Amino acid sequence: MSGSSGEQTDDSKAGEENRSAVINGSDISLPVKIDTPTEGYNKPAVGVVATSKNVDEVARVVMRAKSADYPVLITTPEGGESGLFELTNIEGVHYIPVDMETDATSSELSACHRLAAAARALAFSGLIFVENTGQRVDFERSSVADEGYIKRAIPTDLDADVGTLVAIPAYNEENTIASVVEDAQGMADSVIVVDDGSSDETAARAREAGATVVAHERNRGYGAALQTAFETAELHDVGCLVIIDGDGQHDTSDIPVLAEKVTEGEANVAIGSRFAGENRSAIPAYRRFGIGAINVMSNLSMGTLNPADWVSDTQSGFRAYDPHAIETLADANLGDDMDASLDILYHIHKEDFHIEEMPTIVNYDVENGHSQNPVTHGVRLISTILRTVEKDHPIKFLGVPAVIMVLVGSGFGYWTMANYLTSQTFPLGLALVSVFLILLGVFSGFTAIMLHSLSTHMDGTHE
Repeated sequence: MSGSSGEQTDDSKAGEENRSAVINGSDISLPVKIDTPTEGYNKPAVGVVATSKNVDEVARVVMRAKSADYPVLITTPEGGESGLFELTNIEGVHYIPVDMETDATSSELSACHRLAAAARALAFSGLIFVENTGQRVDFERSSVADEGYIKRAIPTDLDADVGTLVAIPAYNEENTIASVVEDAQGMADSVIVVDDGSSDETAARAREAGATVVAHERNRGYGAALQTAFETAELHDVGCLVIIDGDGQHDTSDIPVLAEKVTEGEANVAIGSRFAGENRSAIPAYRRFGIGAINVMSNLSMGTLNPADWVSDTQSGFRAYDPHAIETLADANLGDDMDASLDILYHIHKEDFHIEEMPTIVNYDVENGHSQNPVTHGVRLISTILRTVEKDHPIKFLGVPAVIMVLVGSGFGYWTMANYLTSQTFPLGLALVSVFLILLGVFSGFTAIMLHSLSTHMDGTHE
């Protein structure tokens, strides 16, 4: 098979443009949408054949390829585009139509050649051809495994139908990741490491230790790594997903304890809590105070007013999830940063999933155990909490206090007038307090009403 790459000029513009390619010895035009060349042109495209039976699987391939920053080419054996409209309108996804005059057959081979020719015409460095759309592809390994232009997709090493899967989000954890993987392997059926664009040897050492590595092309944040873990677990029908950190802080011997709560149906989510039970972690005083404050605000922001029903450790990164929670969170839009742990709790609370907490010990005496500034982290969490309160509970957390402030302010106003009538001296301080509380209450009340109206309107439009 041969192909012509097509010339790119400085005045190339995004839009509809025909590129020539050679398929089975015939020169044809490919009416595909050409975007201004980007860094994506320096890597292979992912090619997939869509049929009426595998549209959902193709959608998964597209989403995973896009999350790893790979462009995608889609074609069909029969030339139909039914069911592909939404996929082919995603940026970086190109539909390659069948030219019935030059494609005499509708075989998989001709489709592969058609995709390869299109990849050449679009100036991609190669084509990763996905034959089995039901398998999860290791795009990184596939892109370098074969020196030829057409590269067969290599599936990940993770087997399907895994009972308990341990997922370890990791970023520049080359010093600890191998020992964490080795310790976790004896506690679960499979272990994956989500390498979030590390610049060191994290991925290589994780593989050497026996883990399956799912790599992000660039650093996208803790939340994005968690999202990848949930998507991977959902794809492989995992019975229980356990998340632990890659820095060695978590006690891997507690993995079966959390997993059992989930697999036995006692909970949808099991959390390893530093504050449950008698053997509590030796948490530094400043962290204990900060986590305590965040715990209070987080639980209140979820509308849980009874402390007996609170989650004692809202910031724990040591959690186990059942298939229902995995499916929900795989489709959720989690924040990219460390506040993703709180986002997950909000999703769990909205779905009314049952949570169980088990005591665990966290080792703070590890190298690089705190990668993020605690003040910055705290500010980000508080910002997330405030946004949630404004969106989900404006009446409860703004409206009720507003009424109380107006009543208290009115009480101070009555006290002011009574004092003036009896002493003929106007108490300016009491008067200012009264006016301040009443104005603040009125402002908060109007804000609560507006936010509640907006929330109700948005919920109505999304139904």
